[in-house]
Amino acid sequence: MDFLLTGHRLLKIIKNPQKNNVSDKLTSKRELAIEIIKKYIIENNYKINDVLISARKLASITGLTNATIRLAMINLVNLGILKKKNRVFIVSNIDFKVN
Repeated sequence: MDFLLTGHRLLKIIKNPQKNNVSDKLTSKRELAIEIIKKYIIENNYKINDVLISARKLASITGLTNATIRLAMINLVNLGILKKKNRVFIVSNIDFKVN
């Protein structure tokens, strides 16, 4: 899967193996950040109630802005994957899919 940055959205290029063609899907940077954070949680073996690294550190790892990462983290709170307590984000669920 390849990505092409275009303004405020990313163009995710998806190859369909059944049709041998390429389809395009617009993905916001926040949606991409959500998937990156979920993948980061899984790859780094976070457990429930572990404190996630700061938004600033995640931004430096991903190359996205702090604001985008914070919005993604807030979305993950709304999805029940993270919870916010005393200015830190804590993993509250590890049973989720990464796209």
